Amino acid sequence: MKVRSRLFISLVVALALLWVAIPRLPVYGSKVEFGFSILWLAFCLLVIGANLHALLRLGRGEVVDKPALSKEQREAMRRIQRYKRRRVPSR
Repeated sequence: MKVRSRLFISLVVALALLWVAIPRLPVYGSKVEFGFSILWLAFCLLVIGANLHALLRLGRGEVVDKPALSKEQREAMRRIQRYKRRRVPSR
């Protein structure tokens, strides 16, 4: 199954669960019931938001190619990587 269709299906299922659950969740009741309702709604909205984020591809930026380093820059990078920090005694 393609990724986009899987994301779309899971988004539709999460929206359907939200639509079915809203009238059934206890709003007036004990603190435990109210807390469960709030946590369930928060988790459902988190799932919907994550699926929308993935469907719209908001987390993917453009791939930027790094410019080629000169010989002097490569040597400097090697020297920097070989350098080991010395421990400075704390006062």
